[in-house]
Amino acid sequence: KGGKGKGAKEPRVKEVRLTDKCHEHDAQVKIRYAQQFLSKGRVVKVVALNTGKVDEAEKLSRAEVLVKQIIAGCDELGTSGQILGKTSTENAAGSGILGVVTVVITPRGLGHETTA
Repeated sequence: KGGKGKGAKEPRVKEVRLTDKCHEHDAQVKIRYAQQFLSKGRVVKVVALNTGKVDEAEKLSRAEVLVKQIIAGCDELGTSGQILGKTSTENAAGSGILGVVTVVITPRGLGHETTA
């Protein structure tokens, strides 16, 4: 397993949740939370609820844009995996929620780094 010893633990996973309806200031607060968790050696799972809002400048779902902002804000502290989840903006069956967009950011120096 390659741990540091008998009592070696896996790093704790902290979750940062937001919706695609959040404002820019709220997104900045979530970025700061993620940075604090990474600086303490925690793995951060970012979960963004996708209700179908579109970022006109990016032509992507707002949820995906927010996740990418958090990844960019944490670039110096951690490495991210692939963005997963429903990133389309098509509303199926009239429900208000299309799905979630997620990514896991690992602190640099843990040895499980992946490139984005």
